[in-house]
Amino acid sequence: MEELLLTTLTYTKDGKEETHRFKHHVYTIAEVIRWLGNHDLKTITLYSSTDKTIFRLGDAQVYVVAGKY
Repeated sequence: MEELLLTTLTYTKDGKEETHRFKHHVYTIAEVIRWLGNHDLKTITLYSSTDKTIFRLGDAQVYVVAGKY
């Protein structure tokens, strides 16, 4: 199942308006880990920030650390 988030962004500068539409694909962590595994990459850990705070369900973002096995 493919999930999409559709957004519209409007820029205004010097009275000129420019509108752009974007598609954001949404994936679960399980899907990402599965894709990595399908390409011989092992998930090492999940962080919620670049300061290595361990990811917890509900965090706004995730950094996936993976390596070859």
